[in-house]
Amino acid sequence: MFLHFVAKVARFPKILVRDSSCEMLSATMTGTFALHELSLHVVPKKEHFANVPAERAIALIDNTVKTLLAAHNLLCNTWDTLVEHSTLIHAVTRLCSTNNLVTVYEAETGMIPNLDGIPPVGCFAIRFLVKPDIGFQTLTSQLVRPVF
Repeated sequence: MFLHFVAKVARFPKILVRDSSCEMLSATMTGTFALHELSLHVVPKKEHFANVPAERAIALIDNTVKTLLAAHNLLCNTWDTLVEHSTLIHAVTRLCSTNNLVTVYEAETGMIPNLDGIPPVGCFAIRFLVKPDIGFQTLTSQLVRPVF
């Protein structure tokens, strides 16, 4: 996932802050960090407040998801869709930390967000697409992938 992020932004960060929740780093990834002179800062357990911007964003998105679940009387199994929706709302409404003149969405995509294009919660529809390499057309959870 980290390398996909690096490919998307087209550069390695100089500092990576992570918590000490027992994730394992492979020797290859540690070597990649050293090769690109990436400084890895580990936040001690129970001290998440040391990584304030990330923790604040996570708490905001978490509270937004809880609010949407309660306000719209939605099932708990829709949390993943609500997290994506909340993240989009967060990106189009919060200013970028590196450039206070644009939102996070504008800084990442280079486009002005279309706020009218964001559907209200409760208007999601899922269309199932059958995988093309399957010979028979049975819709089961193993054979289909949803498209939002």
